[in-house]
Amino acid sequence: MLFKSRFITLTFTDSAIKAVSARPTSKGFKIYALAKKNLPPSTVFNGTIINADLFRESLKSFFLENFNRLKTRDLVLGLNEQEVFLAGVSFDKKPSNLSATIKEKITPRLPFDSKIAAITYCEMASHVYQVAVTKSDTLRLVSSIFRDVGFNLKAIVPIPLIFPKLVGKQTTPYLIVSSEEDLIYALIIKNTVIFSSTTIINNRVVDSEKEIVATAREIIQVEYERVGQEPLKTIFVYGKSTEFLKSFFSNQKFDAQILASAQDTSSKIGYDLGDFANTIALSHYDSSVLAFPKLDASKNVVVNRQPGKKSRSVFVYLIILLLVILAFSTFLLWPKVKEILNRSGQQTKTPSVKVATESSPKKSKEATPSTNKGEASPSAQQAPAINKKDFTVQVLNGSGTAGAAGTARDFLVNKGYNVVNIGNAANFNFKTAQVQIKNSRSQISNLLTKDLQERYAINIGSPLGEENQYDIIITLGGE
Repeated sequence: MLFKSRFITLTFTDSAIKAVSARPTSKGFKIYALAKKNLPPSTVFNGTIINADLFRESLKSFFLENFNRLKTRDLVLGLNEQEVFLAGVSFDKKPSNLSATIKEKITPRLPFDSKIAAITYCEMASHVYQVAVTKSDTLRLVSSIFRDVGFNLKAIVPIPLIFPKLVGKQTTPYLIVSSEEDLIYALIIKNTVIFSSTTIINNRVVDSEKEIVATAREIIQVEYERVGQEPLKTIFVYGKSTEFLKSFFSNQKFDAQILASAQDTSSKIGYDLGDFANTIALSHYDSSVLAFPKLDASKNVVVNRQPGKKSRSVFVYLIILLLVILAFSTFLLWPKVKEILNRSGQQTKTPSVKVATESSPKKSKEATPSTNKGEASPSAQQAPAINKKDFTVQVLNGSGTAGAAGTARDFLVNKGYNVVNIGNAANFNFKTAQVQIKNSRSQISNLLTKDLQERYAINIGSPLGEENQYDIIITLGGE
């Protein structure tokens, strides 16, 4: 993995999901893979997911179609600028209760109620803090969706917070304009994003000079001049149409500079890299970039990226370690426990009926006369040979590997099974193949297990309900 991407980066717009496997270099970026999938209408609006079910299904299809190219589940997600509030907060000296003071200071400026806010912050310079805020429900939603699909979500990064990484060390204040489907403006002082905004332009960039320049001037006058001491002269442009953007601002006497170009079209990759500008920029992510945590808890959060109290951290780590040990022990001991339970259960059931095969000829009923006139002995109730085609089978892809369900279907059909349906599991987190069979059809269990073990690592799941339309459901895992 020395020369590979450590993770993939993903963003979504109103029209598409985009993912990139890339690595920053001294000359820009090394691109390993790009992937894009158009979203159905009314899935995302103004950067916000408005139909979670449609988005989840689209993301699941995207994952299956592109996993072999992207080659990892580790993901850094870019959170759209429209979903976040960014600010810089400074103090003459560090407050005794930093979290409460920061929250109190930014609450009047928030575009939504602070009661539903998730706040994270980190110190950028002495007593100067980068603050990022979004709705707790937004974090819960994206955390849930990406976890369900099978991604390992490493970080949720507000897109504008990655821009200082593109610029590098810059002592003077500057404005960055990122052009993709929309324009993102970010005002940056001492590597801290103190303001950001998204502008939707209805025309082409080349035809929108007045609108683009007017927005930049308004941000400088309203947001910068209330905190800045010196005139802001530097504007960086990035993404698509950078030559036009540079000329717009140069005409207005700004020092306009183009950042690492992402606008060349590569015939090898097959995409216009400008369409992936923000997604590519996220490949700069490291632990120095402020990000939101995955949020599954029901409470709102205030997160300090600076080290907290050691006693609390040690306690949390001990709890996590104990849970991991418990889960691992359960995983190791479960087969033995299950075997013991199965044996004890079998002792209370009617003895199983042996199936006559060519190598074990049937015994005549007279050879094992019943000891009870009212009922036949187990040996007398011989079952016919099992016909695999009598059992309806559904195969589900729980591994995330594209084409896995179809491959398994072909394997089972060649073995004589009646596979009537294939599809995707609810998630792609299955490690081994799980087999579920109706109790009334359990006579196939041993034969099916033997066949599957030729190719798959399997475990037996809970029995299917008798109302299920399939006799057998096989959910494939990653092994």
